[in-house]
Amino acid sequence: IQLLLRFGADPNKRCHGGKTALHHATMDEVYEVAKLLTENGAQLDAKDEVRGSPLHHCIQSSSLQVANLLLQHGTQLRVADNGGVTALELVIRTEDINML
Repeated sequence: IQLLLRFGADPNKRCHGGKTALHHATMDEVYEVAKLLTENGAQLDAKDEVRGSPLHHCIQSSSLQVANLLLQHGTQLRVADNGGVTALELVIRTEDINML
């Protein structure tokens, strides 16, 4: 990833489902990749076609370390997914004590 970014790869390029590399890094709990992407211009609040922002994906996959990284870099808790559910509401709904 670092090499691709160094040679000008777009960190906000989307796949067929509208997900960016940051969405995928959050779902797979790949902290170092998420860190590289956030430090190289990845849009923290980019929404995919269904589940919402990278933070939504962190919550749904219980990826606490990556969620903290996103919050430290300024991601928004009130960005809603396509169903109108914000990341903050999603944390409450999942009842994941660690994510609270």
